[in-house]
Amino acid sequence: MSDTPLPPQVVIRSVVSDQFVGTTAIADDAIATGVPPETKLIIVNPTITVPPPQFQLRRVDGTQLVYDIFAGNDYVRDGEPEHVRGLVFAFANPPAQKFVFTYVEKHSAYTIVKLGTNDALTDPYSEEIADAERSIRLQPLDKLGNSGYHPGQLFTVKDAEDEPQK
Repeated sequence: MSDTPLPPQVVIRSVVSDQFVGTTAIADDAIATGVPPETKLIIVNPTITVPPPQFQLRRVDGTQLVYDIFAGNDYVRDGEPEHVRGLVFAFANPPAQKFVFTYVEKHSAYTIVKLGTNDALTDPYSEEIADAERSIRLQPLDKLGNSGYHPGQLFTVKDAEDEPQK
């Protein structure tokens, strides 16, 4: 399964919380400073409506699972100004960032790492914020010895057509 191309239209779900990844408008002016209008945060949101939010993947490397990620018509990449570095956004303007999807058989899930780095998409899940929208972060990939990867850095990626509607 690790060499099998991913479908072009997918839903992404955090393994640590079993909740969908999606987007939301930026409501915090402190975060929004220096971020273009119409930019959205990539979040994990337990109150997602039906159908689940969809991402588009465009494969950019035939030798490994490297993809540009889009949220609708928006380009997914991390923030550039210092105060938003580490957060992941959907921007109206290009470029999209390239991400390497690596299947972790033990967990039946993927790590999603920014190409050329060790920074992985991370759901900062904890019981204290379980009911809140959580911003996806780029944090160093955390391999936990024989037990595998940090669960907040594991995501299921399924064809949008295969995801059951609620």
